[in-house]
Amino acid sequence: MMPGSNPLFGLNTLGGALAIQTKDGLSHPGTAVEAIYGSHARRALEFEHGGSRASGLNWYLAGNLFAEHGCARTRRQTSGNSSARSAGKAPRLASA
Repeated sequence: MMPGSNPLFGLNTLGGALAIQTKDGLSHPGTAVEAIYGSHARRALEFEHGGSRASGLNWYLAGNLFAEHGCARTRRQTSGNSSARSAGKAPRLASA
């Protein structure tokens, strides 16, 4: 985070600038998978995969699944939830 107005980032950066770098297939090649199971049937699955080709193409995919039954006060009341997210990135090829 760079505080204050900086003309390097444009006129509308009065509050500062935030630079975010995401993963790509060049810096994070390979595959990783993680599975978790816990109390109240809490379970999660996370994965990521990155790679590249000699032609300059690289890619990165990631996602996760989460679910739980929640803590039940009675048989009729449960507070379970679930979510799923995914993201991908495939930058354009650099011209030679």
